[in-house]
Amino acid sequence: MVFVNSIANAKLYAQQLTYLHHLPTVLFVHELGMSVKMYTEKNDLDILLKKSNHLIAVAQAVANHYIQHYAYPADSVSIFTLIDHQRIDRQLQEAQPNLLERTFNIPVDALVIGGCGNAEWRKGNDIFNWVARIVLQKTNPLPVYFVWVGAGPQHEIYQLISSDIERMGLADKIILIPPTAQALDYISRFDVLLLSSREDPYPLVVMEAALNEIPVVCFEGAGGAPELIEQDAGFVVPYMDISAASNALVQLIQNADQRLKMGQKARQKVLERHNTTESVRKVKAIIEKYLILPVSETHNP
Repeated sequence: MVFVNSIANAKLYAQQLTYLHHLPTVLFVHELGMSVKMYTEKNDLDILLKKSNHLIAVAQAVANHYIQHYAYPADSVSIFTLIDHQRIDRQLQEAQPNLLERTFNIPVDALVIGGCGNAEWRKGNDIFNWVARIVLQKTNPLPVYFVWVGAGPQHEIYQLISSDIERMGLADKIILIPPTAQALDYISRFDVLLLSSREDPYPLVVMEAALNEIPVVCFEGAGGAPELIEQDAGFVVPYMDISAASNALVQLIQNADQRLKMGQKARQKVLERHNTTESVRKVKAIIEKYLILPVSETHNP
């Protein structure tokens, strides 16, 4: 059988792997509409979807996209996300939460609203800055800081977003950190994660934040994060509702008990819904269903 790990492989599968098209195929999709346009051509994706016997989606929002827009049969779709929470927990235990204070000289009692990911239009870096401006106005003089991990000069929109920050007079309050191997050190210092993405299938940073008991504010209709956050692990606000996102953050900034309870609930939900052993078992069962020969069979060369 063939296991295709991303629709970004559609061209390879459709044009170069034609000799495999007779085999059963399982497609693991991480991508929504914007990414589909970035990483595939329609004809290639149509061939891949037509040849796929089963589709595994990282979230229900992703599954719905292929069911609704490509008429993929719903009874051949599974939802699956593999999170190695034990590894992430080990990394978080070794993290240096004070790295942010040491590197950027912010006060130890700072309340940090975080964002993470490459700087790009899809990730909503501009939205992050707009929300920051409103929240900082409403919470002044509290020591509130907005920190984005993963935005550097190598990104196309970096100059635009950094220029906006300068013109708003908030360069001391909105910190942009280039891509770094120490991302979890910075994330571990967040008090709230603001997922400002216009589209994000089911981002790993939401899982990392949740495991560190950090509540999340995200947009409805922007991907799979609302399926985890719901009403008890943060706030899900209407799509691109800057005012609602700002109000949710202000509420969390002003209510430490609510941050704590929602953060604890977020971690509990990740552990319950994304058990690593159970997740691997599910995928193994799907693969075995389509294999011509059982996984356990031994073949001599």
